[in-house]
Amino acid sequence: MKFKNKFEEQIFNIASKICDKNVTVEHNKNIRVEYAIFPEIIAFSGPPKKEIDIITANLLSNPKISLLISCKDFDGYKAKPEHVQEWCSVIHTMNKYSKETKYLGIVLSSSGFTSGCEPWVASYNIGLIPPLKGNNILFRPETILKMFERTLKALLKRLQFSFFDLFEQPEFYDFVYRLTSDFEGYEGTADSRYMIADNNWHSSFSEMIQIFMNKKIIDIISTNEMIGIICEDNLFFVLKKLKVMFGSDFKKIIGLKTDPVCKKNISLNNCTFDFLKSIVLNNKIKSAADFGTHFEFGLHNNINFGFIPPNGLHIIRTINPISENEL
Repeated sequence: MKFKNKFEEQIFNIASKICDKNVTVEHNKNIRVEYAIFPEIIAFSGPPKKEIDIITANLLSNPKISLLISCKDFDGYKAKPEHVQEWCSVIHTMNKYSKETKYLGIVLSSSGFTSGCEPWVASYNIGLIPPLKGNNILFRPETILKMFERTLKALLKRLQFSFFDLFEQPEFYDFVYRLTSDFEGYEGTADSRYMIADNNWHSSFSEMIQIFMNKKIIDIISTNEMIGIICEDNLFFVLKKLKVMFGSDFKKIIGLKTDPVCKKNISLNNCTFDFLKSIVLNNKIKSAADFGTHFEFGLHNNINFGFIPPNGLHIIRTINPISENEL
């Protein structure tokens, strides 16, 4: 399968993974539709003739609902109102003349959008990724891919409930905006504390803990450079100096294997690595806390499990009174 550019291929691969391969891509698809200057002139027939590139993700079969995705990759230049205007015309026309299938639409731009795009997508109920923010923040391409992945996963879940309100303006636009607007909170500096190690994407504490909540700890990682855990579903978490890294690519775990320095109780008594593992392994994560210099997971067996870089571990029982419940 050929793609117009890498960005289109990445979007297609994400959609295929989430939608169980019910995704197609078409280039130079012919559709006759006028620019959406006025709603009443939108039609399949009439000039000008459009050739569009479209990714179609089939979301539901009964009723038939498909997501039509337009990928804009202008090598550093932002998409302009005419680019989203065209897609508004396409989605409106497809819904107007379709007998069975209902269509939702998203426009993605690898370098963002100029001002003036938002009124069009809001009035025509089209999703816009990345969102236009008041300060017009510039999102990295990898963040835009994460926005799309989050949106598509959430949309599939949303369609399991009553969903016809999504087709009422501006509900779908608002749905996509709410899912993507909070990425601004951790978009920015290259030395972000949280990183998804699989692809070196910047992340956040909230995203990390959502992934690890209720996951069983099956092993402990300890090298001369980092300390962490391996959980079920091939997930790993490590603390390397002041950097938190997590993901499923174990090749990112570097350094020479070494036994950690193990402590227990508030008094920081020494304990063996085997003793600490007997308390921690096969227990599930129920909470987390980031203290900057160190990190803690709360476990379901009333244990706080702490990581102190470069290779220190600490366990404490959280049942009161603490003095009578030491390990």
